[in-house]
Amino acid sequence: MNRDIMNAIFPEEMKLIMTGRCPICGEPPLRDKVGELVFRDELSREEYNISRICEPCQDAAMENRLEIRCIQQRGGE
Repeated sequence: MNRDIMNAIFPEEMKLIMTGRCPICGEPPLRDKVGELVFRDELSREEYNISRICEPCQDAAMENRLEIRCIQQRGGE
């Protein structure tokens, strides 16, 4: 998507991304001792490369989706 459009729609999130921070929590991604990004698996790394969302926020979003799906399957408790 065009950067100008993204800046117009999500200005605060784009500022965070441009400074190397997660657009959800505002924290920098996890790094090892030599400064390399750390991910549990390749899927998490790929998602970060697309969205710049850190792994803890990715995990929280997935847990939330799974919880909503379970509630829907049980009839909307």
